[in-house]
Order: sequence, then C-alpha cells, then structure tokens
Amino acid sequence: MIYQIRLIFLTLGLAIFYMGYFPVKPLGEDVEPPDPPPPWQRRVGQLVIVLVDALRTDFVFKMDGKQNAQLPKINYLTDLLISGEGGFGAVMRASPPTVTLPRIKAMLTGSVPAYLDVINNINSDTLQQDSLLNQWNQAGLKMLMFGDETWSRISPVRFLREDPTSSFFVADYTEVDENVTRHLDEELVRDDWDVMILHYLGLDHIGHLEGPYSSLVPKK
Repeated sequence: MIYQIRLIFLTLGLAIFYMGYFPVKPLGEDVEPPDPPPPWQRRVGQLVIVLVDALRTDFVFKMDGKQNAQLPKINYLTDLLISGEGGFGAVMRASPPTVTLPRIKAMLTGSVPAYLDVINNINSDTLQQDSLLNQWNQAGLKMLMFGDETWSRISPVRFLREDPTSSFFVADYTEVDENVTRHLDEELVRDDWDVMILHYLGLDHIGHLEGPYSSLVPKK
C-alpha cells in the first residue's frame, strides 16, 4: 500500500514537472479575430526595432564595481539616458532558456517560453500563437527584417523585404552585422514600410568566442 502511494505521488510529481518545463500550448485559440481589424494608423512615423543580441546591462549603464568600469560603454545610449531627452532605460531579466528562439517568441507573444524551444532553436517552425507580427499584419502594416534568420523561420506573415543571416557561424562577428547595416541608407529614405526589425549578432558571437572583456567589444 505504501509502495502504491509513493508511486502515485512520484507519477504526479513527474507530470507536474513535465507540464511546467514542457508546456503544450493550444494553437490558434488566443489569436484575435481579423474582423474588424484593429484601428491602428501610423501616427508617429516609422518604427525601427534594433535588437543587439547579448547586449549586457553593464554595456550601457554605469554600475559600481571594478569589473564594470573595465567594460566598454555605448556612450550614445549612456548620454541619452543621463540627459533624459527622449531616452528611457529599463532592465529586463530574462528567464531561461536564453537562446535566440525562446527570447524572440517571448517578446512577440508576451508568453513564457518552454524549455523544448531550446531544441526547436535549431529548426524552428512557424509561430502559431498570436503575436505582434500577426497584429501588425492584420492592421495592414508593412514590415522589413534584416538580421537573424530565426525571424524569417518563425514569422507567420510575409515581410515586405528581408535579408536573413545565419546565426551559426559564430566565428563571424563582422559580416553578420554589416549585412544588416548595409540596408539602412536605402530603407530609411523609403516610405513604403511601417516597421523595420534589425537583429545584430556580432556582439553575441564575440561573447561566445572571447567573452565580454575581449578587445573586439569596444569597436563593436
């Protein structure tokens, strides 16, 4: 009898553990209906989302400690935050897993990613949950994407223009960023898009190769 009770509790514990770490989310049930479309209009110009992979808090904020003083700072952002003119700084702590796919899904859907996404990070499927991409598309907004190819793999909508870059050539920390920036001169003078996503990978690759105190970081 005691053995059976232990077995029941063990099975229950494993079930709770499995549901917590590998949740199965219903597909499509949380998607807002397309009719009527949300009454969004461009009111503040075009939106540019710049995502710098592996950008640490102490690369921007000045913090106490000798190690922090040794880290390079992005002076433009630091000065913007200090002046208070058009800048706002916030520190967001990411829950594991912190690989690319789960973090992008969390930003787009507002949901907690699953550990199973670590495996899917290599070969991810189209995002089925409701997301910012879905909502922007339903609102008739045109989107561009330059950078990490994960966006192209999971996007449920077609980008107006895109140039995905593979994130698995970790030794490359130059071309992956130049492939993003080279589009800016042309795109910033165009008026046929509403949202542009720029996902830079170079800093993350340097971190994998040599760490945050690398001599390659200040230039980057």
